[in-house]
Amino acid sequence: MPIVSKMDPDDESSVNVCLIQCALFCKGYNAGGVTGIYYNAGEAAVKEMQKDAGIEVTGRIDWKV
Repeated sequence: MPIVSKMDPDDESSVNVCLIQCALFCKGYNAGGVTGIYYNAGEAAVKEMQKDAGIEVTGRIDWKV
């Protein structure tokens, strides 16, 4: 999976982002629902998860996330 950065709200939804949003929800992080758009709530959730995991806090979805 390529690295995913914050998207524009008008971007086309992504199945991979949906999967990440579901995984974040299952781990107790609020990614803003399952929209397929990686935006503010999703980025905040990824940053929180990265901090909790002790990995670099970038807000980008990469293989570590």
